[in-house]
Amino acid sequence: MEFLTQPRQNVVDILRGCIPEDEPEMSDFDSAYLCGLIKERKPKKILELGIAAGGTTSIILENLLQLGLDSTCEIHSVDLNETFYRDIPHLKEQNYHIRKSGFLAELYKKTLNISINHTFHLGKILPECIEDIGGDIDFVIMDTVHVLPGEVLDFPVLLPYLSKNATIILHDVGMHFSKRVENHIKFCYSTLALFDSVVAEKNYPISEIRSFYNDDSIFPNIACFKINPDTAKYVSSLFYSMLLPWLYYPYEQIDVYMSFYEQHYSSECVNIFRLAVEQNYEALITRQNKFSLEALDVTNVSFCKNVSLVVSELKKKNIKEVYLYCVNKIGVYAYLELLCNDIKVLNWFDKQYIQLNRLKKVKIDKFDGSLIKDGATILVASDSYFDEIRSEILDSVNGNSINCIKIS
Repeated sequence: MEFLTQPRQNVVDILRGCIPEDEPEMSDFDSAYLCGLIKERKPKKILELGIAAGGTTSIILENLLQLGLDSTCEIHSVDLNETFYRDIPHLKEQNYHIRKSGFLAELYKKTLNISINHTFHLGKILPECIEDIGGDIDFVIMDTVHVLPGEVLDFPVLLPYLSKNATIILHDVGMHFSKRVENHIKFCYSTLALFDSVVAEKNYPISEIRSFYNDDSIFPNIACFKINPDTAKYVSSLFYSMLLPWLYYPYEQIDVYMSFYEQHYSSECVNIFRLAVEQNYEALITRQNKFSLEALDVTNVSFCKNVSLVVSELKKKNIKEVYLYCVNKIGVYAYLELLCNDIKVLNWFDKQYIQLNRLKKVKIDKFDGSLIKDGATILVASDSYFDEIRSEILDSVNGNSINCIKIS
């Protein structure tokens, strides 16, 4: 296979001065490997999972232009984050320029004034947009969260929509061996778990990367496989890989994936997934009888910091009991952090009485202002949350004696 370095260099030249540090996120070799495979396979429908700034997206578009495939190939780019993930911690800063996911690709297309069949799908997980993308996908780049369950959750969603000889590129298959110091890096092996468990024709370019860099000690951070009839036949192997330890628990997404799997897979596969959900919930939430912060969604770092600051203030003021009024991810984060710091949650309320079925050991009550004690501390997700229940609290106690604290 030919390794094409020119598309990446062209993009760097075209967008010079606009590219953030560490973009494009694929290395020289990874980009050349990707572009070489596109030249070899000549795809007609490309799906990119994980966009970030859009550096790799731009390289793909440039490669298609260079190969003359831009008029015949359809491209879809999917990312859960509508905002470029590195800008998320700055969302509340007034003078910070917030950029959308894929902004470099938009700038690339605008700079060259090209018209190409390329669509962004932002703010959604794959099961929520795969029907809009449609079938006959013959080339996929998976480069999303990197930690389990991550990409292992998404491939079974892809499989029914792939063409019979589709090629799947997996990025960051060696990220867990990186010299980077962030604590979660050692857990970044979800693409490798997918590569190991899928039944397919696989390529792990060890000799190629060592020749590319003239370095016999280096190992690849990218790999690919081509599906075949056995991929679907032995798909249960993929579901069994979900029994590996998860680093985060995607509370709001579990039911979406479950519903998709129930429509497309056997009861065996669905039951394996259900077991993985139950066991990983227990492992993450009750590990050593403590609530581990590793259970938090890694895409919400800024919110986690806010919760930690609030909890620190509660401890300084020796507040050992609180009420919690919020649900879904926000409520879960706060609940875990409070318990981890030995702060008792007297009641966890929700206005609509939404029962979080996955939190088996936690009872969420319908809001009842009469249960709020005079002088109590109540944590709410935002001012608007407190406005929903203010009148009911005032009917029961002196509202001025309630210590209301925002946690977002």
